[in-house]
Amino acid sequence: MTRCSRWLHIGACGMALLLVSDIKAQTKRSTAPRDPAAIAIAQQVLQAAGGPAAYLNVRRWKATGSVSFSSPTEPSATVSIEATDKGQYREDTTSPSGEDSFVVANGSGKRKGPDGKQHNLGFQSSRDVDGMFLPARILAAALSDTSTALVDRGLQTIDGKQLHEIGIYTNAGASPKDIATNERELFIDPNSMQIIRLREFVAQMFRYTRNVRHEFIYSNVQSVSGIPIPFTVEERLAGQSISTLTLQQVQLNQDIADADFSL
Repeated sequence: MTRCSRWLHIGACGMALLLVSDIKAQTKRSTAPRDPAAIAIAQQVLQAAGGPAAYLNVRRWKATGSVSFSSPTEPSATVSIEATDKGQYREDTTSPSGEDSFVVANGSGKRKGPDGKQHNLGFQSSRDVDGMFLPARILAAALSDTSTALVDRGLQTIDGKQLHEIGIYTNAGASPKDIATNERELFIDPNSMQIIRLREFVAQMFRYTRNVRHEFIYSNVQSVSGIPIPFTVEERLAGQSISTLTLQQVQLNQDIADADFSL
C-alpha cells in the first residue's frame, strides 16, 4: 500500500510529483512588495491568537490521531507525527495493511513500507508543521522578514464563503510564472480572522509547465497552550479530496531526539 495521498514524492507513487512552492527554500531578495492591507490583515490574525511570538516560539511538535483516505482501497489508519523547526518531519501510520513511515531530515527523505524495506526519496514535498497545522506561523515569519512579499488579493468566494486571500512569496521581482510556483496563498475568514485554507502548487516531474493545485483545509480549531490549532485537516490535490487527518492530541515544545528522524 502506498501513501501518495499523505506524501507527494518521487519513487513511492505512480504519479511523480515535486512540490516547488516551499517558500523557505527560495533565495531571498533585499526588497519585496509589502502590501499595507495584507500586513494589517496578518497582524489581526496573529493578534487574535496572542501575537506572532506565540507561533514563532513553537520549536517542536508531536501529535496523534487518525487519517482516512478518499480511495476505497486504502483503509483508515492511526497516525503519529513529530516535527521540529529544523526541517525535520516524521509521520508513522498503522492500518490493517501494516505500518508505513516517512521521514524528512537533513534535506533528504526516506520511506519504510509494510514490507520493512526502505526507499530513498529523491525528492520530497515541503510538508511541514507550518503548512499542515500552524499556517499562522507562515504569516508571523513573513511579517518579520522584509524580503518576503505579502500581497492582499481581496475577498474571494471559495466553497460559497467570502475569504480574504493573502499571497506570500520570497523571490521578489520574479516573473509571474516564477511567482506562481513559489507562493503560498492563505485564505482567512473575515469574521473569526482564522486561516481556514492554504493553497500552493506542485509540478509534475518531466512536466514542469503544468502546475497542480495542492490545498489544506482547516477546521475544528482548538486551543493548545493558547495557540489555535486545527484538529481536522483535509488535503486536496487538483481540487479532489485525497485524505482527512483528525488529531486527538497535540503537544508543543516537548523533547524530540534527532534520532527519531531516522528509520
